[in-house]
Amino acid sequence: MHWPFRKTSDAPRKRALRKGWLIDMQKEPFLRFNQFAKLTFPVAMSVAAHREFIKLSNTAHHRAISEDFRWISLLQSLGEVDLAGDFQETMWEHSVIEPDGFVRSKTVKLVSAADDLGNEALTFMLPEESLKTILRVL
Repeated sequence: MHWPFRKTSDAPRKRALRKGWLIDMQKEPFLRFNQFAKLTFPVAMSVAAHREFIKLSNTAHHRAISEDFRWISLLQSLGEVDLAGDFQETMWEHSVIEPDGFVRSKTVKLVSAADDLGNEALTFMLPEESLKTILRVL
């Protein structure tokens, strides 16, 4: 039997990962560092934040530092942030080596919100981004 309509998913985080709106940071090469940092719940990053903090460009300065090292650096800077109580959102400054080789301080936003199954999940993003916008849930 063929249904006259397409089934829609009510799992916005899963859909965002599948469509590439979020980057799954629970996969290698990042997974082993998440385990070391005791991040046992879903961790994702917006495409824009991934571009700013993790993704490498084709310059000598960027090629000298791997993406997994950039992820470790971001996790270490998170370790210096006070996440007291049940935080929902926090921001902090993180030093990033730019393609031109200069180190610049950029703001990272971390949002803690339930995933599609109601479990805690973390999403790294830029300060101007919204989790609802990224997940296309308005």
